[in-house]
Order: sequence, then structure tokens, then C-alpha cells
Amino acid sequence: RRGEPMPTIVDLSMPIRTHWRWKPELVHLAAHARGDRFQTSALRVNVHGFTHVDAQLPYVPGAPPIARVPLDVWMGEATVLDVSHRRANEGITAADLAAAGALVRTGDIALVRTDWDARCSFETKEFWSTAPYFTREAVE
Repeated sequence: RRGEPMPTIVDLSMPIRTHWRWKPELVHLAAHARGDRFQTSALRVNVHGFTHVDAQLPYVPGAPPIARVPLDVWMGEATVLDVSHRRANEGITAADLAAAGALVRTGDIALVRTDWDARCSFETKEFWSTAPYFTREAVE
């Protein structure tokens, strides 16, 4: 709308590049260097690697498959819950979320901030094996 500031869009995706856990494969199907009239390639990646969304279908009977979930479901107003005080192998508790989430409004997307990516590269095994985690009570 006129006169309203543009919303800030934050890209939370991870780059797709060689990784110890997931090995993306780029295949050049056609290339100018080979004399082809155009260039095209295909990318083969693990669907649970890098940036992805788990559909509800595997967990909720009757839920739509991911291809039928509208894109706007993944966009909207967000509130950041800062739990960056949690360290390696430390549980994020229900009390942490309650304290950090005091400003969450109905309909907000809740983003949990651990800053783990600032302490440890996502390309290392340490990132995946020593990160702060949600306790059962926090998840419930």
C-alpha cells in the first residue's frame, strides 16, 4: 500500500554446497563448452538436507502433502525468541520459551534464536551433535 514501509524479508535458507553429511551433485545436462546451443543442469540433493520443511502428512493423518501447502503459510509476521544463552548440549526449556516468547502474538511465526551458527559452522559434525536442543517440556 502507498505510504507504508516495505516489510523486511529475511532469508533463512542454508547454502547448498559440499557438506560432510549431504553430498549435492550438480550434473551439466547441456553446456556451451560442449557445443550445445544452451546450458542446463540438474541438482540432486537429499530432501532432508540444507533448507527444507517437513510436511505434516507423515505425522498428522489427513494433512495435505507439502506440494499442497500454500507458500504464504511460510511467510508472515515473526517474533524472535532469544535463547542464545543456552550452550552446547544444553536443553532449551519450557521456561526459556515462556520468558523469551512473551511478545509472541497469535498468528506470529516464532523463530527460536540460539546463535549456534555463529559459534559453530553448520558444515561441521560438531554443529549437528552438540547444539542446544529442546527439552520434552519445551516441545509440549
